[in-house]
Amino acid sequence: MFNVSGKTARILAAFTAASVACVAAGCSDEDELASLDYEYEDEQMVDDAGNPYTLHRNEDGTETAVYDDGREVTFRRDENNNLNFVSGTAGLLSGLAMGYFLFHGLQPSQPGYYDKNTGRYVARGNMQPLSREERDDKYRPYGAAGRAASRAVSGNNSAAKAQPNNDGVKNGTNAQNNNTSVKSGAKTGFGSAGARSAAS
Repeated sequence: MFNVSGKTARILAAFTAASVACVAAGCSDEDELASLDYEYEDEQMVDDAGNPYTLHRNEDGTETAVYDDGREVTFRRDENNNLNFVSGTAGLLSGLAMGYFLFHGLQPSQPGYYDKNTGRYVARGNMQPLSREERDDKYRPYGAAGRAASRAVSGNNSAAKAQPNNDGVKNGTNAQNNNTSVKSGAKTGFGSAGARSAAS
């Protein structure tokens, strides 16, 4: 006999409910796929500033964004698509909202805003469901591809900072040494003009 796990049963139930709703409303297959708010465990994403984080769905229906640098925020999306702060750093909600909605196949018709008095990200306008193709195209910068690009950029910046020059000295230290030698009147590769300008 085939046994279905609880997680699989929840996914099937969500898919069935979305299918029934879409059939009743006359949705196409693509609309059905995009509007399905599917179950997931962890999704690797980046926020508007390119900071990598992992979005995790909790058992109680809340979601938690855990950043690579240790910051995190737990929130709950309500029936009006507002993101209500539960714990962590509430201010992170504004930076992750657009990618979050696109991940769930929705695009806001107007930009929302973070309300520090209520501790929530307020969604404005209507949420427009995206087709699977539209969702994949718009979500790409926020998903795994965006995360990989963000890591590549930060890796290149680190490599540039630590890359030794011809003397085997790190760039920052060598620049400091050159400034010191110019002040003392030593030649620095600019010929006698360098010594003259230092002496004056």
